[in-house]
Amino acid sequence: MKRLLFHFLCLVGPILLSISPIDSQAQQSIFFKLNLQQGEKYQFNMHTKQKVQQEMMGNAMTINQDIEVEYLYDILENNQQGLHIKTTYQRLAMHMELPQKTLDYDSKHVNDENNPLNKLGKMMGKSFDVYISPEGKVTKVEGLRAIIDSIGSDAATQQVLAQQFSDSAFIHMMDASLNIYPNKKIRVGESWQKNVSMPTGGMMDMSLQSTYTLNNIVNDQAHIQVRSDIKLSPLASNEVTNNMEFNLTGKQTGELQTDIQSGLVSSGSLHQEINGNLSAQGFKIPMTIISDITTTGKKR
Repeated sequence: MKRLLFHFLCLVGPILLSISPIDSQAQQSIFFKLNLQQGEKYQFNMHTKQKVQQEMMGNAMTINQDIEVEYLYDILENNQQGLHIKTTYQRLAMHMELPQKTLDYDSKHVNDENNPLNKLGKMMGKSFDVYISPEGKVTKVEGLRAIIDSIGSDAATQQVLAQQFSDSAFIHMMDASLNIYPNKKIRVGESWQKNVSMPTGGMMDMSLQSTYTLNNIVNDQAHIQVRSDIKLSPLASNEVTNNMEFNLTGKQTGELQTDIQSGLVSSGSLHQEINGNLSAQGFKIPMTIISDITTTGKKR
């Protein structure tokens, strides 16, 4: 049952959003779309701080994680079929406080040669391809399997990596970040809804029912409020979680700040709180997951 400790390695790429102004006055309609030009490059940073608390057979366990990932997005194509983006891992830094030990890793620094996370460094500088429809839906990811194979870990580690970084998992995670467009004109103060689901931690499916609100536009920056209802359920393809009962729900709140000229989300901040329990083999395991996710982006 100790394997039920959930490690949410958040390596999903941040949001690319374009808002085309119809009128210079903020109260007039604006239209949301992807508008990234061929040849442009963007540098992104995603920083996740997470605390997972769970109790099993009267024993409380806590996991603290601090994960930072940097990506380079190279826009290879922009046409009627959508976008073709070359995505390259630039940096991965992790601080993990587990019940048994503490692990630290930073691909930008020299780490202890016995550090079990060192093999993750083989991902840095490696690229894969992402294809996105004009509406912001991720349609295909190519090349992640080759990156996983290049790490050369044991079979158990390879299985975990495949769960976290498989093409299908990444498609779902990227889709949750990109498929947020209302596909219509929006006024300041107006809201729209999006529902997405994505695999999380290789064991669960996270469903988000989100409401986005255009709060205001200041100095060519659109401020978008995010509020989401979260529900976790077992992945149908996971034999372990198929025998569990889930009762884990939560909320997500935050704001995205978007440059309306470049279509770049220059900063974002999201706070998630998930509470409840899961039941397995006659045991009920109370659990709390608190996450703070910040993203920054800039044109190279």
